[in-house]
Amino acid sequence: GRFGVKSITEGINTFVRCESLEDVDQVFTNWRASSRVASDNLLWTAILNAHAKMGTSTRTEEIFREMQREEIKPDQVSLAIVASSFARCGQTDRVLEMMRQLNDQGSRP
Repeated sequence: GRFGVKSITEGINTFVRCESLEDVDQVFTNWRASSRVASDNLLWTAILNAHAKMGTSTRTEEIFREMQREEIKPDQVSLAIVASSFARCGQTDRVLEMMRQLNDQGSRP
């Protein structure tokens, strides 16, 4: 592609500032199709962060699960974003559930 991961994540961040999650999702969907970009943890973290900042914990969790299905290993930043998204919505039980599941899968949260 013509644009690198940095350009894509900057675009995502711009749409977040404009509170346009529809545009965020469109950028993510379009660029995820690119094999070079689809596996980049930075891009996945940016999309997780976008939804977490906008308070859409359900979508944040969906993206996190999709990330796992795609075998993209979440880093500590990704995990912290998802956990804080749940915590902000008062879903601390979901944080503990997610940590248990990761532990059961052999990941260290």
